[in-house]
This record gives sequence, structure tokens and C-alpha cells, in this order.
Amino acid sequence: MAWIYPGDFSKVETVRPLKLNPEVLQYTGKKSFNSQKTTYYEVAYDVKVELKENLFGWIKDRNGIRRSDMDIEEMMDLLKELSKTLWPLKIQNDILRGEIRVGFTPEQVSLSWGRPNHVNITKTLVGVHEQWVYGENPFPHSYVYFENGVVKSWEFLKKNAK
Repeated sequence: MAWIYPGDFSKVETVRPLKLNPEVLQYTGKKSFNSQKTTYYEVAYDVKVELKENLFGWIKDRNGIRRSDMDIEEMMDLLKELSKTLWPLKIQNDILRGEIRVGFTPEQVSLSWGRPNHVNITKTLVGVHEQWVYGENPFPHSYVYFENGVVKSWEFLKKNAK
């Protein structure tokens, strides 16, 4: 769970934070600093799904929030790759935002997050299990777990975790 300070950044130190699942948060690319030089990242989240209303807030740590920082050329290449697929628009939009979901294929994860720094593969009687390790920014100590070629889960370890 992540603590979100809703609303305008000028009120971040006076407003009560909300506790939300990181999977519903989307990093917008903006960041600000308070008087103590703490970095806050702006996120968008949906509270009223039926109205598709995006609300904005601030988070101290990007723990679990992912957004690829692509230049225009990389984004055009990604759009070109996505145009060759028959994936639903929801999956294509997730990939464009740098998000992954349970059920994603390795190709979809690669397009969304890039290639991992390391892959661990275990073959058992029940199938093939893969652990993709991301250890460089913007994914410090992130892991994606595949079972038989689809994402089953992922996790983000805090910077000071061992």
C-alpha cells in the first residue's frame, strides 16, 4: 500500500494522506520538493470508476509506481511495435504508461519495462518459472514472476532492504 497526499502540492504537509494500492496509481512525470528537500512525485488515480474521474495527489516514494522515461523516438518505436499487435487497447495503454498486469506475456513486459538485468529460470514438473530481475533505475530491486509464460506477480523492494 502507498500513502498518497491528495490535491495541490502546496497543501501536501497539511492534508491527511490516503492509503491506496500502488497498482491503481500512475506516475505523471512531475516531481516537487518540500522545504526539507523531500522529493514528492505526482500520481493520478481513479476513485470514481463509473465517471472515469482522474484525481491527482503526491507520493514521497515511487515504490510501486512505474513510468518509462522514453524520448520521442523511443515512444514512436513503441507505438510502431504496438500497432503490429492485436492486443486489446487496455493492454496497449498499460504498456504505453509503463505498467504491467497479471497475465502479461514476456513480450508485453519487455515493451512496458524493457529487458531485465537478469533472468532466473526454474523448470519443474508443473512448468517453467521465471524471475526477471530489474536492478537499475527506474526499477531498483524490482522482480517480475512468470509461470508458464505469463506474469503471476511482481514486487518492489525498498532501497534499504537486503
